[in-house]
Amino acid sequence: MKNENPWIAICPGIKRQTVTSGKTMYQMLATLEPRETANAVDVGCGSGILAIAMAKLWQRPVIGGDDDAQAVDVARQNAGLNGVGDLCRFVQASGLDAPELETRAPYDLIVANILAGPLAELSQSFASALPPGGRVLLSGLLVEQAAPLLEVYGSRGFTFERRIDLETGGAWWRTLLLRRL
Repeated sequence: MKNENPWIAICPGIKRQTVTSGKTMYQMLATLEPRETANAVDVGCGSGILAIAMAKLWQRPVIGGDDDAQAVDVARQNAGLNGVGDLCRFVQASGLDAPELETRAPYDLIVANILAGPLAELSQSFASALPPGGRVLLSGLLVEQAAPLLEVYGSRGFTFERRIDLETGGAWWRTLLLRRL
């Protein structure tokens, strides 16, 4: 059963901020069929907001990774603060490069709210970690960065499904949902 409450309490505890609204990501996650998201990972989890959202929506375990040890600690605290500490596991990782993340592949869903450059660099590892039909939800990119990123992911066997655009701080940000062919 889905948790219809999109509000997530976050104690940032880290200096970097996400650039795309957690509410927008939650809206996109809420449109996904839970049976198609059984094994999900949050790459570059930061405060843990996306892993927490998935755990709250689908009431099942989710893993997240970040290369910043402080972010991993903060994500753990935030999961506890939101009552899903038992459903969320966070590990230190660069992209999907960590034994605990590698052994859980293939994933049904990979989410990443990071900048366009790192999203492009991770395209091959994301393609390798998803079976045909698996999805990737990408956020943290400006609208004008979406077309080049779609080309990179297209060359890795992904196809566009849908997007959400959001204006914040005078800039337009885009969230992309892609499916691996």
